[in-house]
Amino acid sequence: MKIWISGTIAICCLLLTACASSAFFPMPTSVVKVDDTFAIIRTDSLLVVVRPEKAMLDSQILSRNYFAIFVQIKNLSPKTISLKNTSVAVVADGFQFDPLPLDYLLKLLRLEQMTTQTDDPFNHKSSMVSIEEQQDAYVTLMRSYLVISDLMPNSTMGGYIFFANSIKGASEFILHLGQWNILYERRQKNNN
Repeated sequence: MKIWISGTIAICCLLLTACASSAFFPMPTSVVKVDDTFAIIRTDSLLVVVRPEKAMLDSQILSRNYFAIFVQIKNLSPKTISLKNTSVAVVADGFQFDPLPLDYLLKLLRLEQMTTQTDDPFNHKSSMVSIEEQQDAYVTLMRSYLVISDLMPNSTMGGYIFFANSIKGASEFILHLGQWNILYERRQKNNN
């Protein structure tokens, strides 16, 4: 009887754990407002929305091996705002992580595509990547990668900033985005 009860409890715990996954949640401050997993910063001239998330890319190597943060910045003013010198970094477990440059990510994407093209010639179900799929992956990465530059009046820029995968293992991290610091803590997120 004890074994059956223990086994039932273990199965219930396993099912509850399977329905919950951990995610990073922003911590609210006087400057940072929070809506679910989004950090929102509003000034007189800017609206900034930030969220760590898996990049919506077809590339397994980029989505699996790198930590992506989505950033969207809206210029609320009638003037151009220079964001060129905006520094971006993540501090996790006492280490600073700088964004990975686009050319580095494109080279990794190319390497991934070359290695997937060495299929078994005797396998009838080939998984070779077509030239069109390679081009689509490149275009998607270039289109979704955030390049911080001047922001024209009443316009929006947004995209992903990629960092080293080591951040995923941290219990918390701080995103330094220009003059703002956003603290994220890992918490359980219910998938039901």
